[in-house]
Amino acid sequence: MARCISLQIMLASSPSRPPAHQNKPSSMSTGLLIYENGPYWLYKAGLHTSDASLLLVDAKGATHLMASPIELSEFRTKSIAQHIYTYTDAKKWIEKNDLKFSLINLVKFLMAKAKVNKLEIPLNFPARLFQFMQENKIDVTVTTRDPFFEEMAYLRADEIKKLQEAQNLATSSIELARSLIAAAEVRSKNMLYLGGQPLTSERVQGEMNAYAAGLGALEFHGGPIVSCGLAAATPHDNGHGPLYANETIVVDCFPRHKNYYWGDCTRTCIKGKASPWQSKLIDTTIAVQEALCAMIKPGASGDLIQKTATEMFDKAGFPTGEKKGENYGFTHSVGHHIGLDMRGPGARTLTVGGGPVKAGHALTVEPGLYYPVNINGGIGGCRIEDIVVATKTGHKNLTNLAKTPYLIP
Repeated sequence: MARCISLQIMLASSPSRPPAHQNKPSSMSTGLLIYENGPYWLYKAGLHTSDASLLLVDAKGATHLMASPIELSEFRTKSIAQHIYTYTDAKKWIEKNDLKFSLINLVKFLMAKAKVNKLEIPLNFPARLFQFMQENKIDVTVTTRDPFFEEMAYLRADEIKKLQEAQNLATSSIELARSLIAAAEVRSKNMLYLGGQPLTSERVQGEMNAYAAGLGALEFHGGPIVSCGLAAATPHDNGHGPLYANETIVVDCFPRHKNYYWGDCTRTCIKGKASPWQSKLIDTTIAVQEALCAMIKPGASGDLIQKTATEMFDKAGFPTGEKKGENYGFTHSVGHHIGLDMRGPGARTLTVGGGPVKAGHALTVEPGLYYPVNINGGIGGCRIEDIVVATKTGHKNLTNLAKTPYLIP
């Protein structure tokens, strides 16, 4: 359902000079403003909204937000914001100040209520609204701070519980995928069949998503990945067509739970028999992944963790490079932050040049090896991924799913 007043309609300019009777803060005070319905909104409002909405955090940390008529009742009963204003509230203030009802003047209304006269906005703020704010002489600064609300980078105990629920969705879905592969029979040319029909990547993906939805998943971020053979040698290839025996199968599941937190887990398996190269590929990836997880603790260098992964793979005989225009080996970062946002918020810690791990960071640890060309004995790919939370003294792994055995009879 569309909002009662659209962004385009509400962007009408208003007089840049405020009326003489408009209240002004007694001293310079900065508020944090967002206009969205994404992770920042969820974090500060505590509930979902279908359309972008205004939210302002004042200098004391209190949250002020606007509620449209269709959302007012839900906002009042479910939001964690300290101050919720209606359009009626705003109209009274706007008319009192001889202004027109517009999005710009809703921003000014929130500023007055929050007693701020300067604003900071995040990098993902709508550019057109930012332009109108400047044209209307609102003192606004775009900050490069990531995350915009700094505390989002450090998960509280209640958030870790929600993240655990989301990760349980991912692991349960991967277990389902393994059961389908296990139940399949091998036919001509090593193609897998289940129920008399080819067992395809798309079929497994659909079963996984249906199962996860029944357990409380809201969305799937375009996934899951169920890639086999050559497709498994491309990290973000979702997979397509029939699955085959004696090939590596990468299953990467990243659902969003109804609590709005994301899960993210990857396992690699083989139906049938593994070649010596495939066994070494998976065994090495598991060993590296477990070594990297053990390094997660406050103060650990993300850059060092990334370098450790590359060095361990190289030493095991799995180099990284390029051949015939194809990248091969360990071609991506060790991991990323995860929570209300699939990839963040927070500094890119587990990567080249990454900063220190801090208590409360929730991180994926997901090294992988990818060989679309034969470099050292085979073609295929492997990735192993857990979600790990840094604690005050070490870490906690939220992923309750075995990495072995990876061979499925």
